[in-house]
Amino acid sequence: MNRIPPLTHTHTLSPPSHTHTGSYTFPTMTQISEQVEYMADHFQLASLIGFGVGCGADVLARYAMLCPSRVRGLILVNPSLQGPDWISSTWLFSKLAVWLMKGRQMEDGVHPLALSSLLNHSLGPGASGEAARIFRDSVSCQDPHNLSLLLHSFLSRSTIATEFALAARCDCLLVVSGNFQGKTELVNLVSHMEVNRATLLEVPSTSGLVLLEEPGKVATALCYFLQGLGLIPTHSSPLLHPSPPVLSLQTPPLPLQSAA
Repeated sequence: MNRIPPLTHTHTLSPPSHTHTGSYTFPTMTQISEQVEYMADHFQLASLIGFGVGCGADVLARYAMLCPSRVRGLILVNPSLQGPDWISSTWLFSKLAVWLMKGRQMEDGVHPLALSSLLNHSLGPGASGEAARIFRDSVSCQDPHNLSLLLHSFLSRSTIATEFALAARCDCLLVVSGNFQGKTELVNLVSHMEVNRATLLEVPSTSGLVLLEEPGKVATALCYFLQGLGLIPTHSSPLLHPSPPVLSLQTPPLPLQSAA
């Protein structure tokens, strides 16, 4: 990745760490996407490439519809562009996690049942091993009340899949883990987008932490994506060499691309 031109800058947007008061109204997913524009103006970014995972992918997809002329490309990992399934067990357990974390202080920590619920939602039931440990460590250091506000906003999100498919004007790399439940919806999404506008890649045998479990495969796909945007010369990256496809999604004929 050090071969990406030095004039390409990376900015990471993170929520503030202070605890919000009970009177604070947390923004919706759409309102959060509008805040990205303020950050882009602050850093004087004429154009940008968005990289989002899960909730962040939803936010950046909304921003791409809000400011299409500014977004040059999107890398979305396990994006949930459909609204929540109100009758699913996943939604119910996530709402339970919100209730268990609401009002808890930083010193109280994330409620164990809430942590287990989030783990099952993100990595699948019975998740264990290094990925589960890293997930637990990452969530445990978050402010539980703030996390409950963000999760509540995400669970209240609107469906944008159809709108995004019709409105997207940038190239998109959609990366999904092997156990991602929204693969079928994403296949349908890509089928309604402009031809060759989106690449849908599945990394098999991975949980929700696909970036941690298979960084090499994701990095290869990312290099191809950036090459397609003209940011990496075709001869410059050692990751880009002829080889059989390592990431694929078995689907009926659709306007999909594959990467080696």
